[in-house]
Order: sequence, then structure tokens, then C-alpha cells
Amino acid sequence: MFSPGQLNADLGTVLGGVSSHAEIAGDCKLCHVAPWQAETMDDRCIACHVNIAAELGDSSSIHGKLKIVDPVAQCRDCHPEHNGAHALLTVLEKWNFPHQVTGYLLDGHQAKTENEPFLCSDCHGEDVTTFDPSVCKSCHDQVDPAFMLDHHVAFGGACLSCHDGLDTYGNDFTHSAFVFSLTGSHILALCSQCHLGARNVADLQATPKSCFSCHGADDPHAGELGTDCASCHSTESWKPANFDHNRASFKLVGAHIVVACGQCHTDTLFKGTPTE
Repeated sequence: MFSPGQLNADLGTVLGGVSSHAEIAGDCKLCHVAPWQAETMDDRCIACHVNIAAELGDSSSIHGKLKIVDPVAQCRDCHPEHNGAHALLTVLEKWNFPHQVTGYLLDGHQAKTENEPFLCSDCHGEDVTTFDPSVCKSCHDQVDPAFMLDHHVAFGGACLSCHDGLDTYGNDFTHSAFVFSLTGSHILALCSQCHLGARNVADLQATPKSCFSCHGADDPHAGELGTDCASCHSTESWKPANFDHNRASFKLVGAHIVVACGQCHTDTLFKGTPTE
């Protein structure tokens, strides 16, 4: 007579001797406390859900992070009951869930292309406790299929390995924040041209920074001039090159300083040119 609705009957892990809330229907005091008792309803929850009790004391876990973000939040804010035998036991739509505790911020997912706000179900379907990474691709394919095809080939389909919801590696990403700044022709290069085969942030950060690591395969000097490309070339263009002849055994002095390279290096081979 006093029940606000049927308890959930979906079977799960055996906790407190039962495998569903429906099995304790009628024994209200197992979850509810009397007004004069010091205990709270949350105390009754974690008496059975001991794994959650452990998480609440672990700041690296989801529930531990939630406790830090909102110390007064209660279990029932996310986990409502009495909504029917098969109603969801985790519902976040009515609560401003701090999504950053999951490691993925929603700053870049405030509104869909139709300018409608995102709902939890848009990404999680009917169960917010699960997420299928293929949802990222299926959604973004509709926005820019050509880009997604190229991006998927270059970096694979594990979107969350690089993307954090803040677009750290998105359109607003600036290479200037890192040791290797992009200047000259490098600004126009595709990410995949340097980060070939990268599948996560660690791969991106492990990309070699030397010129030769990228350009060695196309070296017209066949390694004869060493691997320090920047000693002659700039990122603006391969040509003109600025070779410092004083680095060679034959120093240019006097009238030799103004002689064109091709007058001595007639065969375009530099190393081994006679010095008499």
C-alpha cells in the first residue's frame, strides 16, 4: 500500500544474499532508515554494495572522483528505484553529471550539428554504464565522411586513445606548445605525414624530431652530406640551400667566395671534388 513502485527484478551479482532488489520487496528497512536514526540511506546501499564502498575511498575510481566533485551527492541521485521491474538503475539525465571524472570531457560535445543539446543516450544508448567506441565514427561519418575515411586509415579507430573531449588534438591544436614547432612548409604538412601509424598519444609524442627521420628516404645526397639537413636547408623550402663551405676541408676564401657551386661541382656530386 505504501510502496511508490515496483523494485527492479533484473538479476545481477549476489549481494547481501540476493541477486535483485525485487527479492527484498516489502522489507523496506533494508534500504530505508527511520527519521530518528543516524544512519543514512547511502549507508544501507554500501552495506550490500561493498565494492562501491571501496571505490568511495579511492580517489582514482569513478565513485571516488564523484565524491570529491560533489561530497553531498547521494546514491539515488544517479540510481533511482521503484520505477518498475526492468527500469534502468543508472539514470544521469536529471543530474549534472561531472563527465570529466570518466577521463572524457564534454566541452566539445555541448550541441549536435542540429544545434540540439546532447543527451546521454546519444552516445550511450539505453545504458549509460557502457560505451561502444564505434559510436564516435558512426556519428562523425555523418558530419565529414571524407575526413573520417582519411583519419581512420591514418590513425585507426580507437578514437579515445587520442581524443579527450577537449579537442586537445583537434582543430585548435597548436604545435607551438611543443618542442617541435611547425614553421614554413611544415605548416601545410598533414599530421599523418610525420605521425605515420600513430595509434595513441604516446605514439604521437614518440615521433622522431630530426629532419633525416622523415626526409632520409628522399635524400638526394645519398647520405654523403650527413644527416643534419637543417645545416643547409630551412623549413621554408629545400631550395635555395645555404651550405657553409667552411665546414668542408676546402675553405672558400678570396675570389672563391663568389664562385657559383656549379662551376666547381659540375657533376652535382659534392664529396670528392678535386681541390687542386
